[in-house]
Amino acid sequence: MSHPAADRRVVRLMLVLTFATGIVDAVGFLALAGIFPGNMTGNLVLLGTGALGGHRLALVGFAVALAAFVAGAALAGLVLPRARTGWRRPHTALFGCVGLLLAGAGCWLAAGPHPTGATLTALTGLLCLGMGVQTAAARHLAVPDVTTVVVTAALAAWAAELADRRGRPHAARRAGAVAALTAGAVAGAAAHAAHPAAGVGLAAAVVLGTTAAGGRGAGRRPGR
Repeated sequence: MSHPAADRRVVRLMLVLTFATGIVDAVGFLALAGIFPGNMTGNLVLLGTGALGGHRLALVGFAVALAAFVAGAALAGLVLPRARTGWRRPHTALFGCVGLLLAGAGCWLAAGPHPTGATLTALTGLLCLGMGVQTAAARHLAVPDVTTVVVTAALAAWAAELADRRGRPHAARRAGAVAALTAGAVAGAAAHAAHPAAGVGLAAAVVLGTTAAGGRGAGRRPGR
């Protein structure tokens, strides 16, 4: 049985990663031709609608986003243990890789002009690869309603429980996920307005900080 304090700790860490995803998605939408690195549902819809007369480069970007996200999730799946026993060293390694990928993308943006063409496509792949890794690692931690990348289910569950007289034990967590993603999007848009690299750099700092916080408790038994 999981330890309540440990569970609350992981929930908090996942909410912070959700905030980071909001930053990345905002930057992706503003700088990567409308692509959401952490939201493949939206990218699939845009890919489908753009297939009829869409711009070729935009279609390539959406296809690269999907392929990179799937590749990241698959690679994470090779590293993650079969047993789901809370945050462990593989999670630290994977989230750390996400932070480093974001940091690399931020440095790339800072070093050159606004990305176009092949550079834009490569940056798209880099960010989506990281979000795929993060999503798989977060899914393995299995915090209900906090996937770190989408909040549709959390928002629907929160709304459905509003009229439930039996109580809303998870309302705060679900509302927190929605608020974290929204706040991240605001922060990402504000940072992007200052410089395209600023938003990605901020997300990298948040993810690496969260990874460090999670890693300090990795592998410990509850109560220690």
